[in-house]
Amino acid sequence: MNSTLAVLATLDGLAYAALVFLVSVGLSLIFGVLRIVNVAHGSFYAFGAFLAATLSLLVTPISPWLTYPALLVAALTIGIVAGGLVERVLLSRVYGREEVLQLLITFAVFMIMDNLQRLIWGVQPVYAAEPLKLLPNVTIFNVSYTSYQVVLLPIVAVLAMLGLRYFLRKTLSGAVILSTFL
Repeated sequence: MNSTLAVLATLDGLAYAALVFLVSVGLSLIFGVLRIVNVAHGSFYAFGAFLAATLSLLVTPISPWLTYPALLVAALTIGIVAGGLVERVLLSRVYGREEVLQLLITFAVFMIMDNLQRLIWGVQPVYAAEPLKLLPNVTIFNVSYTSYQVVLLPIVAVLAMLGLRYFLRKTLSGAVILSTFL
C-alpha cells in the first residue's frame, strides 16, 4: 500500500509540476521583461481553459479528434488576442511609470475577466472529457493513470522549456529579451 501511495504522489507531483511550470514561465517572462506583476495572469489561464472546454464540446460531435486542434486554437486565441490586446491597449501606456499603477491595471483586468467569465460560462464547471478519453491510460508499478497527466503534460512542459531556451539563446528576439533580464 505504501508503494502505491508513493507512486501516486510521484505521478501527481510530476503532473502538477508540469502545470505550474507552464503557467509560471509566462508569468516570469512578463515580470522579467516588462517588470510588471501581472495579477491577471491566472485569469488568462482560466479563460483559456473555459474556451478550450467550450470549443472541445462544440467539435466533439463532428470528430473527437478535432478537440486537440480546438485546444490549441483556444490557447492561441486567449494568449495572442486577449493578452496582446491588454498589453497594447492598457499596459503599454504605463511602462516606466509607478508599479502601483501597473498593479492596479492588471488587477482591474483580473476583475473584468473574472466577471466576464461568469457572464459567459456561469459559475458551474465546464468539463470536456473527450481529449482525455482518446488517450490511453498508463500503468506504472500497478497504478493506472491517465497518459495526459503522466506523459503528455511533462512532454509539453519539456518541449516548451527546450523551445523557449532555443528561442532565448539562438534568436535575435530572444537575445533582446535576455538583455532585459540583466
